[in-house]
Amino acid sequence: MNQKLTKNRFITIIYLQNGSLKTCKGRVYKLNCYNQTINVINEKQNAISIRLSSIKEIH
Repeated sequence: MNQKLTKNRFITIIYLQNGSLKTCKGRVYKLNCYNQTINVINEKQNAISIRLSSIKEIH
């Protein structure tokens, strides 16, 4: 799983944040299994950290 997510391609993640569905389009740059988070650089070059348990879909 880790190899496929960290390739240099954009993915779309749909996740819950404060009870609302959010969508993030970007590139995975770090998968932290200890903290159970995935760090994504979005299209605007902003870093976003998403808890794995909040992810609903990945495309």
